[in-house]
Amino acid sequence: MTKETTGRVPLRFYWLIFLAAACLRVTLTSLGSFVEDISNDLSLSKAVASLVVTIPTLCMGVCALLATPLSNRIGLERTITLSIFTIAIATFFRTHFSTVMLLILFSFVMGTGIAIVGPLASGFVKRHFGTLSSRGMFLYSLGISVSGVLGTFGTSVLSGYFDLKWPVALELWALPIFLIALFWALYYLRPSGNMANNRGQQEAKAPLPWGNKKAWLLVLCFGLQSGNFYTLVTWLIPYLEEQGVSALHSQILLNLFMLNGILGSFVFPFLLARFRKEVAIYVAAFMLISSIMAILFFFENRIILYSAIFVLGMTANAGMFVIVLTLPFHEVHSGNEIASWTAMMSFGGYVISSMIPTLFGFIYDITNSYANVMWGLLASSILLLGCFLLFSYSKSEKPLQKIHQS
Repeated sequence: MTKETTGRVPLRFYWLIFLAAACLRVTLTSLGSFVEDISNDLSLSKAVASLVVTIPTLCMGVCALLATPLSNRIGLERTITLSIFTIAIATFFRTHFSTVMLLILFSFVMGTGIAIVGPLASGFVKRHFGTLSSRGMFLYSLGISVSGVLGTFGTSVLSGYFDLKWPVALELWALPIFLIALFWALYYLRPSGNMANNRGQQEAKAPLPWGNKKAWLLVLCFGLQSGNFYTLVTWLIPYLEEQGVSALHSQILLNLFMLNGILGSFVFPFLLARFRKEVAIYVAAFMLISSIMAILFFFENRIILYSAIFVLGMTANAGMFVIVLTLPFHEVHSGNEIASWTAMMSFGGYVISSMIPTLFGFIYDITNSYANVMWGLLASSILLLGCFLLFSYSKSEKPLQKIHQS
């Protein structure tokens, strides 16, 4: 096992993890404005057009299992670098030729790259930040949130103000991702690179923790928190409009929900760094559950409604995600082990989360009420709190390691 980092972390590591995270959502959230255009221009049904979003999301779960064997074979940092190059290339060719076959093929390739970078980024943080991992995870979660917002609003600017068609507006995101890949390559793809041959070669290979009960609890936690997020993205606007909120205000509230993920990326890493993890869990759970109840019972009061969406964006969009990602750091020590736990968590979690919005859709079909979807979301959030508590108070199979911020 390698010696833990306890002093200053070189500035380059902060940039590397932030920029890697910034590649992970922008190519997906940028699609939101163009699904209708893609469907019309390529003469696709809505179901087929939605595959450009569905395929990468499914890959984020299924293909996450590739992260550990690739990392063990060619190295964690090199795998991340090559995967970012893969995301850039796939982003360009996904829409460049405007054909259905290439659109679906490179959506799959892009999703695979995202699936591999995600788990390994957590391992990178553990390897290079050590006991200061809370700082690295703050940059990672901030990069994820900024990436999501950039994809949504940046693409709107490109298409609205510069009058770019969807193929060009979407493929332009390949340029900044490619530049980020080059930045990583400067450190990790050079034969004489001084960073690629130190800590990673000293760490033992780490298998996926299939037999660890707490790892399976993490899978359930990740699946529920991710499912709650996708449920809100899918069903929040229909619920608000059903309650009499105008389409304009409903869209404003959804944008507020997305933007506030950035604020949550500041608040919850701070809580995790300064207090025991249970404190962050209780605060996030209270905020999540109370905001959903406020949306259910006080939607007619616009001040309460906006406040509830404001809080909901901090927790469901960022807070719970940050908490789940940091929990493996309390169970295992090396970067390879963190990457393995996160890969398994992503695999099972995204499979679970992909089912939750659909399940709530069935609830609407049966009851013809979006309020019942919100009640289902409330139940899911309470179950998530229960899973967090089970994880926190279950006996660890390995010694705990405190994460702190100096």
